[in-house]
Amino acid sequence: MNTVSHTTGRNQPTIVPHTLHLGWDAPALPRAADALHKRFDDDFDGVLIALPGGRAGRRLEELLIERCASSWIPPRIGTIGPIGDALVRFA
Repeated sequence: MNTVSHTTGRNQPTIVPHTLHLGWDAPALPRAADALHKRFDDDFDGVLIALPGGRAGRRLEELLIERCASSWIPPRIGTIGPIGDALVRFA
């Protein structure tokens, strides 16, 4: 699973890609939700998550909702096409 977080620098945003290796010994999406919650806690502001399909994105969002506080800031979750377009806008 790939995530991209960005912060606004002086004149342009900074894009920092991260790849999480989740292993094969458990279902991927619950593991991804655990790892993301551990890394970002409840603040996913500026985080983009690219998944292979919309169904996986909806399920990941459900899992994150279960793990985060009611006041969480959700990430942008999408498929490769729309996320790629978003990255081009950040660059």
